[in-house]
Amino acid sequence: MGMASGPVTTQPRYASATDSNPARQKLTSSNPLGALKQQIDRVIGEAGTVGASQTARALEAVADRAHLRDALATIVGDQHLLSAVASKSYLHPNGFEKIPLAYTRTPEYKLVLHVWCGGRDAHEPSDIHNHRWDFSSMVLLGGLQWEQYEISASLGHPMAEYRYQSPEGSGSYSLEHVGSSPLHCVLSAWFSERTTYTFSRDALHRADPGTSMSVSLVLQGSPQQSRTRVFRSSTSHSLECVSVRPIAKMRPPKLRHTLEAVIESLG
Repeated sequence: MGMASGPVTTQPRYASATDSNPARQKLTSSNPLGALKQQIDRVIGEAGTVGASQTARALEAVADRAHLRDALATIVGDQHLLSAVASKSYLHPNGFEKIPLAYTRTPEYKLVLHVWCGGRDAHEPSDIHNHRWDFSSMVLLGGLQWEQYEISASLGHPMAEYRYQSPEGSGSYSLEHVGSSPLHCVLSAWFSERTTYTFSRDALHRADPGTSMSVSLVLQGSPQQSRTRVFRSSTSHSLECVSVRPIAKMRPPKLRHTLEAVIESLG
């Protein structure tokens, strides 16, 4: 389904005032946050569905660290905007803060920050999963340990499998235990700062930060399915038939603290 699930990794070239490529021209809008959406819309055009190729080109177009810093500062400096963004931000079950920066329904896409404020315990790897949408991502700060998996009866190790239902604006998400599957790691790589990569929605993977703060900018394409697959070690997680769990939404003071830390680190 869709593109091949292998990564496309590049070192992004940041926009400058003299850049002649329209998709890379420096953003000069008085509203830096709104300019992010305008730039994405300009690249995507009239596409009915936003897939891997569109997310890759659009993410490259907004990969200007200075402008991203200005956009985050805009949120921090506007209490009403800060509260609005906080109402849609939450602590993801995989240990990062998920903060939306731009999104639209037609065509559907979402630009989000993933922020691991204090790194992650090396003994607590995140869940293996896929997504409802193709996506492209760039490591802004720190780095991520990326692992990709395939189901293999001959080489895989049994993992408990769940069906994940996204919160989609609600206050909870659900996990339904559906059995087990043998997973085999086919790729393990360290994605350092400024690495960009694109994957299809079918790619089974996990991404974990190092010991310091890590931040990635992610452009999600249009959802193509309602549920996703999640895999956990049966030895470290209790097995429940169906589990409905609340999401930990971010409050404005916490969001402000996180964004200020990202702004300072972006320099």
